[in-house]
Amino acid sequence: MSCFLGFAAHADVRLEKVLHSANYWQVTYREWSDGSQQCVAENIQGGQVEFDLVVEVNSISFGLFIGEDATEDEKNYFSFQVDDEAAWISETPFFDNGWLILEMFDVSDNVFSEVERQFRKGINFKHLDTSGVVINSYSLIGSNAAIIALIECEETFLATATKSSISDPKEMLMGRPNSSFELGYENNNDQILMREFVQKGETVQDWSQMITIQSIIGYRPETLESFAALFKEGVIGQCSTTPDQHIIRSGIQFGYDFFELAIHCDVYLKTGLPEWMIMKAIQGDDALYLVQKAWKYEPKGGEVEGWFEELGLFFVCGKNNDYAMCS
Repeated sequence: MSCFLGFAAHADVRLEKVLHSANYWQVTYREWSDGSQQCVAENIQGGQVEFDLVVEVNSISFGLFIGEDATEDEKNYFSFQVDDEAAWISETPFFDNGWLILEMFDVSDNVFSEVERQFRKGINFKHLDTSGVVINSYSLIGSNAAIIALIECEETFLATATKSSISDPKEMLMGRPNSSFELGYENNNDQILMREFVQKGETVQDWSQMITIQSIIGYRPETLESFAALFKEGVIGQCSTTPDQHIIRSGIQFGYDFFELAIHCDVYLKTGLPEWMIMKAIQGDDALYLVQKAWKYEPKGGEVEGWFEELGLFFVCGKNNDYAMCS
């Protein structure tokens, strides 16, 4: 996403109404003397607007303030990263009055949805240079509430205009691996979203612990227990013997059914090593969400207890809890 304040593109501000102000975010509706209208979500830190998201008629842009003294190389390269997600890169931004701007209106729905997901859930926004080194880092805390306010602004003031691609409040899996893990692999398509995290210093080819997070879009098994049986069937062919499987607990968390499952494979045929796994499955309205951690050794009691605590931080934000858990 990218946005700009557009001081050069518009004349004077005729009307300005602050609609939301919390954490590092302010959402404002603006009318300009040339008749144009904007809904703007600004990230403000230290009294400075660092970056913003602007919705206008037939436009949604994301802008980052880099200063009027930026070099030509800085003006022609826009790369950013949200938390430990894969970096986004554009070599076709435009520059206006110190702002590096990326137009998002015409990107594919999949790309826009993924950027929006990362912004809604993210904790830190990082501006990167051409080598991937962090230039500046800013807090995203409160971003989901700001995007919801931006949508409300658009629906209220730009209702007669062509809508942007920003979606209504959407169901999301909340939670993230702890800071000792980093993203090792990601694969997203229309049926499944998958990310694999490994401990820092390890890879997805050579790991001792791995956390896998999956969203199976549109999938709803008859019951979560029936899914557990299907999951075990899929694991059987990968183990030297029939794996041990136990449902540890089940219930309802913030309006959504879940269960936690432990499974042990004496010898995982692909590696020749034992493998233990503890997984949480949550049935959402839009997807079945899976969060699992695997060990290539028998985890000690403290490791198991720690993972169960972490699993409690993974939950679904959606209509069953009025999206109140999304912030």
